[in-house]
Amino acid sequence: MIATETFGIFKHPLLLLIVGSILSYFVIPAINSISGKERRISEQKHELADKIIDQDMEISKNLNSLFVTLALFRKDHEHFSNLEALNVSRQATHNDMLKLYLHFDSEAWFWGSNFILKSYSSDLGNKEIDSLKYSINNYQKYLRKSTTFIDTLWKSTLRTNDYFKPELKELFAAAKDSLNHLSTKRTQIVKNIVLLLKGND
Repeated sequence: MIATETFGIFKHPLLLLIVGSILSYFVIPAINSISGKERRISEQKHELADKIIDQDMEISKNLNSLFVTLALFRKDHEHFSNLEALNVSRQATHNDMLKLYLHFDSEAWFWGSNFILKSYSSDLGNKEIDSLKYSINNYQKYLRKSTTFIDTLWKSTLRTNDYFKPELKELFAAAKDSLNHLSTKRTQIVKNIVLLLKGND
């Protein structure tokens, strides 16, 4: 009898109205807020991941343009006998390299710090941010090594008389292998960052 009366209380219209009001004004909005925050964080992580993929592709493209410009000059002038014409061509290619490097330089070095700043405003955890910092620092380290190889080739091909040394051909081959190896390292770092941000999505 008591159990029946107790159960009947839960059917009372006033109690149902109160419970419904609590659900409508407090519980459901709280659940939606949590769900919305999680969705926003996920979207921010995906956006950061997409940006670093695009940035890496742009950097790799610009580095490759620098290397190819020097390699083509080397190939086209390997048996060049007219010294005056060679020097004119060297100067023109040097000017092209300056333009290419300025473009590369504007893209290569500041994105990392900007990326880290954005990560602070994306509700990422401290552990995730520290992991991003570590990965980006390694990426920049390999990028600096890549530019060292480019600068060595640039100097030997266009800025000194090393162009006439027979070992320059071997220097190009070794630099190409090293640049490919460093590119692979950078790509793996980007994949790790994307995995950190996107998970297995």
